Amino acid sequence: MHTSTIVDRPEADRTGAPPSRPRGRILSVAAAAVIIAVVVGVSLFQPDESLSPAAALTQAAQNTGAAVSLRSEYRQQDLEGGFNVVRSEHDGRDLRRSFSSIAPDGTEQPSVDDEEYIVFIGDQGWTAVDGPTTVDPAERNAPYAVSSAAIVEAATTGTTVTDVGDEDVRGVEATHYRVAVDDGVIARLGELPANQLSAFELEAPQFLESLDVWVADDQIRRIEVTLSAEAGVLGATAEFYDFGADITITPPR
Repeated sequence: MHTSTIVDRPEADRTGAPPSRPRGRILSVAAAAVIIAVVVGVSLFQPDESLSPAAALTQAAQNTGAAVSLRSEYRQQDLEGGFNVVRSEHDGRDLRRSFSSIAPDGTEQPSVDDEEYIVFIGDQGWTAVDGPTTVDPAERNAPYAVSSAAIVEAATTGTTVTDVGDEDVRGVEATHYRVAVDDGVIARLGELPANQLSAFELEAPQFLESLDVWVADDQIRRIEVTLSAEAGVLGATAEFYDFGADITITPPR
């Protein structure tokens, strides 16, 4: 018999290095960020080509963190060459997540354990085997979009951001930016709440080696972090799409 605790990811390694399972799977003890602005569609945001790369990234981060309705796909690469995958749908604070894994040969398998999915509606949560359980909002992970916005804003303050060029992200032409990782970036990331850092294995930000962000329509479309091998994983990537989509989260059957 399973307990009523909504499990969202494993506890962090006490040595400071984060574990290799996806960070979308634990209820963080830090306060969860709340999305407060309604985005009708990406057309509301028109990119300002006069902005510097750092300013463009900051603006895109703010817009993405304010988005209510969107979908995301998160991939965490392990040391064996495979990936853990989390796909999410967001409607305000409500969300639905499903989990799968991709083997080094490219074969994808859905999760078969009791964390096959997670649903949050208001202050209630469900896993694949649990009925509704009251969940303290302070114990929920920040959504990936909010986490990405916080990480990008912190990282781009007072450091060099380079425009790498335009690239395709899910069929959309996006500008690729690279953030220079220095001691200042690592220090500022270390000041963020754990429930924002956990999505990208950054509770120990000293393992961060590179940070790249792709922006289109003044929204973050992809964020990618690369970590040193001591972190136990090679890095993580999140992609955001379907901004402003008509998404309704319903209780699982």
